[in-house]
Formats: sequence, structure tokens, C-alpha cells
Amino acid sequence: MISSNTEPLEELGRQLLAEIGLDRPHIIADGAYGCVRIPYRDREIEAPWPTSTIEELHVLAHELGHWKLHTEELPRGRWVWRDGLERYVMEYECEQYAHRRLEALGVPVPEMLVAEGKDYVGHWIRRYLRDTADLPDATIAAWAGIDVKRERRAEWGVRAHRMLGRCRRDRYAPMDVLVGYVERFAKPGTAVDLMATTRRGRNWLERTGCASFTSPHGTYPRYRAPIEDMLTVAHAVVHRAVLAQRC
Repeated sequence: MISSNTEPLEELGRQLLAEIGLDRPHIIADGAYGCVRIPYRDREIEAPWPTSTIEELHVLAHELGHWKLHTEELPRGRWVWRDGLERYVMEYECEQYAHRRLEALGVPVPEMLVAEGKDYVGHWIRRYLRDTADLPDATIAAWAGIDVKRERRAEWGVRAHRMLGRCRRDRYAPMDVLVGYVERFAKPGTAVDLMATTRRGRNWLERTGCASFTSPHGTYPRYRAPIEDMLTVAHAVVHRAVLAQRC
């Protein structure tokens, strides 16, 4: 945790809250995270308070970004979230807002917080790629360090893996290749274990160029391929071998 003199950081937090007419968050939270909610007509902000570390001050500034940038007041005093906002865009804008506000207050943003912010925005970009066929904003993706094409291939690779048949461990499998378990939301570079059960399957795997030989573990030789190459592997299976997920 990055700490500093507690009293100045608390005063800086009060300055941020004064900008929106508050003397403290509506909901006081002891945790390291915050949020902005619109339960009915009003807005509520949750953030660590009082701000005794730079991280807590950053979280407060981030949530104030949601408060100021992403909410709007309708007639008769009702608050809502602005239409057409993508979550990854909102989080990116709030990270930028928090960085600007801290720098304006004379608090340098540590590289650790910048890296965490990029990882957080990258998480929401990956969610976006899973939920839509559209492409995210190129500038935001580059800032977060996301290779969109590679991430999309990884998502397709997971889907190709999920579409494969299953083979129980206690049953004989007259197949050429068996595939091990892959996590639900695999990132690019996630290793997929491939096991050739016949000589034909082994030759086929080596010809694809996607799988690298690891070791002759157990009865069958093992190979490994990145998840983003699984779509290529699955497509190449047609008329050549049978692919199944080991379960």
C-alpha cells in the first residue's frame, strides 16, 4: 500500500468531494473499492473514507469520475446513467479523470496504480469482446495493452473448445486426439494440452504447426498449443481426425 501523510490526503479527499457538494461519501466503505449507484432518484457514491493512502484517494477520484461524467439528471430531479455507454469506455474515462485530478492536486500517480488501471480496463475490453462482434475503441485498447485480434482469436478458441465432444476418463476413446480442460475465459497464450492417441493423430498434430511436443507423458505423447490457435486446430480436424475434450 502506498501511504503518505494521512492528514493532507484526507484534506485532498475533502477537496474532491467539495467539487460535487459533499463533505463525505454517501456510503462509507472500509474496503479498497468503490462505486456509484442510482437506487431510485438520487445518486449515491461509495468509496474508502477517510482517504489515508494514495490508493484510496485514487479510488475516490475514480468514482467521482463516474459521478460527473456518466450520470445525468432528468426532469423532476431523477438521476440516470447516460445512454449508450460501454463499460470499458466508462472505466477508461474514469481512470483518466482520476489521474488528472490527482496530478492537479500535486499527487503523482504511482506506476503501480497506472498498471492496475490498465489491467482493469483490459478486463472490461475482454468482456466486451465476449459479448459483441464489434471492435473496441482502438485508442483505449492500445492504452490498456490489448491486442484485439489476438484476444478475439482466444475467445474463438475457447468457443471452439467448448463445441468439442467429451470423452470420459474411464472410457476407451478410439480417437486421434484428446484435449484437456481449458478455463472459461482463457487469455491469449493460455496453454491447451493435446494428447495424441494414435500415430495418425500425432502426425496430424505435427503437420498443423500449432502444437509443440512437450513430453511422452503416460501412454500417449503430449503436445501443447495456445488457446488462440484452437480454432485453427478444430477446423483442421475435419476429415482427418476426431477431437474431443477430456472430462
